[in-house]
Amino acid sequence: MLDKWAAIVDQKPGAHIHAVTLDWKKAFDRVPHDRLLSKLSYYVKAQIAQYADDVTLWKQIGSAEDAGELHDDLDAVFAWCASNGMELNAAKCHVMDVIRAKNALHTPYIVGGAVLEYNDTERILGVHVSNDLRWNKHTDIARGKAAKVLSFAARNLYGCTPRVKRLAYLTMVKPLMFYGTPAWHPSTQSNIQKFERVQNRVRSVRAWAAHFRKSEKRAADCPPAAQPQ
Repeated sequence: MLDKWAAIVDQKPGAHIHAVTLDWKKAFDRVPHDRLLSKLSYYVKAQIAQYADDVTLWKQIGSAEDAGELHDDLDAVFAWCASNGMELNAAKCHVMDVIRAKNALHTPYIVGGAVLEYNDTERILGVHVSNDLRWNKHTDIARGKAAKVLSFAARNLYGCTPRVKRLAYLTMVKPLMFYGTPAWHPSTQSNIQKFERVQNRVRSVRAWAAHFRKSEKRAADCPPAAQPQ
């Protein structure tokens, strides 16, 4: 999906893609979702991406007619939900205008009487996708989480062995920075430097190991304490 969006906005400057993220209210507690979601594609003309309990409908918008067709698809999804015992959570349904230009195109879309809100960023499977298809926002969020966890590790693993610290970094910090990288990449030098700053902090964390070894050596060099008589 993201590759298709990038190809469209790169090949056609000023092109708009309206992506509608849909969310259901506890639908899968009552309905066999695999069977129902597999049928949803038969009711819409727009492109559809399905994952877990969320669905994204998207369409390239070049005219009012294109926006009208996407709105018809949303009406069809709403009717489909009603006939299958499912309910859309309108508060968690959003629209994103994917575009590289500055002029946004915010066509109103209505689902169940509620006007959907436009977002500049949408979280899809844990990856924050921005409407300009740049990764500044996701990089900032990932770096912030990694730095916070690294600080937590620094406070609580100060006296631990190098192996424990390495495992903590590999299991707690690194996955936060590089989660979902098959779908995204920091790309710009600015975003790469943000992750490098976290890596530099990791080097300072590794300094604990040197301090730990020195502490052990000092303890080994000290004579044993005299036992009370």
